[in-house]
Amino acid sequence: METKIHIGQIIRTAVKNRKITVTEFARRINCTTRNVYKIFDKESIDTGLLEKISRALNQNFFVHYLNKEDVETLCKERSSSPVLSAETGVKTNPYKLQETMLSNERPRV
Repeated sequence: METKIHIGQIIRTAVKNRKITVTEFARRINCTTRNVYKIFDKESIDTGLLEKISRALNQNFFVHYLNKEDVETLCKERSSSPVLSAETGVKTNPYKLQETMLSNERPRV
């Protein structure tokens, strides 16, 4: 049985938990406060807008659409795949789902 996601409520909670005003959040995603409240009421959302919101809040909201088995599989597969950072020369793992920050650069594998 598939669990229904209400992404608007999840976003509203994230904004509240970060103690960001609706006005500030609207500024970050370049829309009006009225539209932010409409986003909070949406059960689903355009992926482009979700990416913009993810970046604005530094949280990957796409993970809410993965089922538990997918998350566990990704964590296992990616935890054994360190990547050498071009900037620092340090091996890192950009795939850990605990680190929900989005990057403008794709990791090099």
